[in-house]
Amino acid sequence: MADYTVPSAPVTTMGTTYNLPNFVGELFSLIPAQTPLLSMSGGLTGGKSVASKEFTWQVEDNAAASVNNVAVEGADPGITAIIRQEVKNVVEIHQESVKIDYSKQGNTQFVGSGGDVPAIEASGQLGNQPVQSEIPHQLALTINRIARDVELSMLLGVYQNPNDNVTERQMRGVLTAIDTHSTIFATDLRTSLNAMLSGMYEDETTVAPLINPVIFLNGTTKTKLSLEYTNNLGLADRSRTIGGVNVETIVTDFGTFGVVLDRYMPADQLALLDMSVISPCFMPIPGKGHFFTEPLAKTGAYDQVQVYGEIGLEYGPEQYHGLITAIV
Repeated sequence: MADYTVPSAPVTTMGTTYNLPNFVGELFSLIPAQTPLLSMSGGLTGGKSVASKEFTWQVEDNAAASVNNVAVEGADPGITAIIRQEVKNVVEIHQESVKIDYSKQGNTQFVGSGGDVPAIEASGQLGNQPVQSEIPHQLALTINRIARDVELSMLLGVYQNPNDNVTERQMRGVLTAIDTHSTIFATDLRTSLNAMLSGMYEDETTVAPLINPVIFLNGTTKTKLSLEYTNNLGLADRSRTIGGVNVETIVTDFGTFGVVLDRYMPADQLALLDMSVISPCFMPIPGKGHFFTEPLAKTGAYDQVQVYGEIGLEYGPEQYHGLITAIV
């Protein structure tokens, strides 16, 4: 049984000496920091700038090749024109704030919450309290949470572009966009992946060029992949001191693909994403930038700082990506 209880939700009111108590000793964080898709595509500071809350890109395909598609002598040429298609997405607003009263900011060496709860001064008795500046510490945690929120939106976001300011804008995630090369799991991962890749390569009207494809999957599916591509560990190196495998690259008839572990992928899905066409899109605010912090107005003895940014996702043609669902 754990000798402590981690709060299940953050404080949603102003931080005070009573709801944000101090403790001493080394501070260990239970907060994950990995956001693979966001990091690989540019992070919260990279990507493209857009000057509109809605942005677009274009996709065009070609007619399939035809055998003996020929003409007789002296004939007029056939007429063809390739139609382009517009794809849309939006930037969604991520806005959070930290509000800490003056007393809490100055109260760095008092352990516990005070009041009716016994508390003592840390300095000279127990050691230093590791958080000496509450606002920067809380802002760093807030930015970390925004990055994880964005990672989820980039994967699973459901498109929403309202006509008024009553409803929030929501970006479309790349997994939500994949339609053409979305297949249902059958038999095993290797068979399912090869079947999906065959379709991506052979159907020339929806061909996926596989320029920079990367496999994204959850830990549950990652262990299955490692087992299948090592013949249930039969291809693992023999050693008296090292055991196990970690498949980070797989070789197929259609190319060699890196494998990325992403805890925000659904446990029953595997995605093959072509990173050459994936980019976060930011709408910069004049004089402030992409993602920024700024102090807010106040009427009392506290400081409030907000984090603000607008971000969307350009994922290119959805035909460039593949998805396997219902993995068991």
